[in-house]
Amino acid sequence: MILAIMTRGRVGKQETLKWIPSKYWKDTVLVCPENEASLHPGHVNIMAVPPKIDNYSKKFQLLYDGLFDYDEKIVIMDDDLYFNEYVDGRLCVIKDPVRLLPMFELMDKLLDEFALVGVHPRMMANTAKPPYQINSKIVTIQGINRGLAPKGLRLDHSPILADVWLNCELLSRGFANARITTHFVDWLPSQSSGGCDYRTPEMQRDATAAIARAFHPYAEQVVKKPKTAKWLGDERYDLRVRWKDLYNARPKAALNLVDRGTVEGSSEEAGRS
Repeated sequence: MILAIMTRGRVGKQETLKWIPSKYWKDTVLVCPENEASLHPGHVNIMAVPPKIDNYSKKFQLLYDGLFDYDEKIVIMDDDLYFNEYVDGRLCVIKDPVRLLPMFELMDKLLDEFALVGVHPRMMANTAKPPYQINSKIVTIQGINRGLAPKGLRLDHSPILADVWLNCELLSRGFANARITTHFVDWLPSQSSGGCDYRTPEMQRDATAAIARAFHPYAEQVVKKPKTAKWLGDERYDLRVRWKDLYNARPKAALNLVDRGTVEGSSEEAGRS
């Protein structure tokens, strides 16, 4: 299982890398632009991508298509992640990477069955029953079994939201996903320097509109007016996707996986790319 951390503009600021258990160090790779490859510490595995791979979705597409073709399982991760778990009934920030070993081991195991596996975000963690949920929003961590997932999917329609395209494509084709609920993921503020800081309100509008058109009526473009975290201004376009309904409406000829795990609501807002 390859852990591929997609990074841009954050040399020396690798949050996710801090939390990789030592068992997985040899299989962890920073996927970065060519001009950053020599700037990262020498002990870290680096895969440089050419200048033409100049946005999130192109890089995501490259990984999905088989940049690391020697392993069918690849976990695509953002570079600004940290993690939480419940200890004695309290949600606590994880401070020792060894605490994440069970999470990655569970992901590896689930990827034997599911084409896509993610980790529950910290938000609404109190409603999540372990060990995993079926057919939910997958954000910031996409564990993919390329041996189970269909070949040839196009995910780079827009510079952002390739992860949302993937989840929608898989569910609509009858490929269930699993979202781990023994641990919870969180991230640094959106639009921080590096990452997808090139995203504009217009880019967000167009990307969400494209997904809403492609997966109507199960995906809907909405306007959010957040009181906090106004990373694209006072208003921003987003998505509301009925993930379970998208899966349940799949064509009869699609792969029919048996749903297992805990049940949650069918509608969630999408997207952090």
